Amino acid sequence: MRSNLASLLLTVVGLCCGCPLEEARTPPPPPHAPTSNGAQQPAAEKTVAKPPADAPVYPVLCGCQVPGVGKCGNYARVGEETLPVVGLEALGSMPFCGKKGLHARIAGAVEGGVLHATGFELVKE
Repeated sequence: MRSNLASLLLTVVGLCCGCPLEEARTPPPPPHAPTSNGAQQPAAEKTVAKPPADAPVYPVLCGCQVPGVGKCGNYARVGEETLPVVGLEALGSMPFCGKKGLHARIAGAVEGGVLHATGFELVKE
């Protein structure tokens, strides 16, 4: 009797917790991962669009240089304010870190205290 009960319990657990009926899906390989033939697969190139020539030029700096922020990030001085800049993810979080006197032509709009960049280009002044 005990053996039959154990078999029944294992059968129920197997039916309830068994493998899904759907086939397993293999995720795509990560960027720069070797393909099945051993060749390197190039990563998708991330870029930031070039702004129009008449886009405004702002001083840009790293967040570690901004009082009250204290951590790396992309910031621009817009008028009297220093605002975070979003839309520059392709540049990484620290393209201005440790550099002073940088300026950039930035296309975009200020919304909610954030400069939403649609175009970016460092300029020499």
